[in-house]
Amino acid sequence: MKKKDLVKKIKFDRHLLKKFKEAIYHYDMIKEGDNILLGFSGGKDSTALALLLKYFQLTTNIKFSFQTVVIDYGMDTEDYQKQVENLKKFDIETNIFKTEIYEMYKKTINPDSSLCSFFSRMRRGKLTEYARENNFNKIALGHHLDDAAESLFMGILKNGKIRSLPPIYKNKHKQIIIRPLVFSREKWLSKFCRKNNFETLGDEMCPGICLGKMPVARLKTKNLLKQLENEDSAVFNSILHALKSIDEHSLLEKSKLPFFKKKKKWIFFKK
Repeated sequence: MKKKDLVKKIKFDRHLLKKFKEAIYHYDMIKEGDNILLGFSGGKDSTALALLLKYFQLTTNIKFSFQTVVIDYGMDTEDYQKQVENLKKFDIETNIFKTEIYEMYKKTINPDSSLCSFFSRMRRGKLTEYARENNFNKIALGHHLDDAAESLFMGILKNGKIRSLPPIYKNKHKQIIIRPLVFSREKWLSKFCRKNNFETLGDEMCPGICLGKMPVARLKTKNLLKQLENEDSAVFNSILHALKSIDEHSLLEKSKLPFFKKKKKWIFFKK
């Protein structure tokens, strides 16, 4: 597929493209010869990311390859066929990796454990397993700015930690994880999929939701941020700048405070 064929079929938003490229170039996410695996859920985020990666592949001088993979939890209700066929129209190869994550849940999980945490952890493990077995050196995830902001607030308000979602990092298997949508808003991705009439999946394929376990903490955090944005439309810009401008000397971690830094002692030797 050529660029002109892709842009005829898809209406790309200039601002979304700009922020997508900005993240890639700012963090040097994609390099010559990369073989990238995109975790595809059939939802709006991974759908948008797959098509943005295809556009970037057709327009950049960087030569790289990518594929998408669906991690099938092993539930009877899972059906990704429409979404997989949609990507094929744009020459995006997609495979379905069958797992027994759902069976593992029934046998091992503690009733008091977080279902979202369990399924997310297991899905990520299977994603890295598939990447290792098929020689992918990078894994692309569809987390966006809203996800990063929610993780930041949840860390502070629920877990007592100032942390979020790094745009690029290396896991214990030496695989590089990238998040090219980290500068993009969730509502931009929703608009992109609606404008192009893509039939995306929602929460119906999430095992936790299927089991009646809503991610209450994240939903409350999302609503809190929505309320803040209603009061101040620039709040997400401020959060983005905050995530890129950390003044660790003004926090309470003793080891980071300049006051407690050991001064170098200069020793002069007499001749």
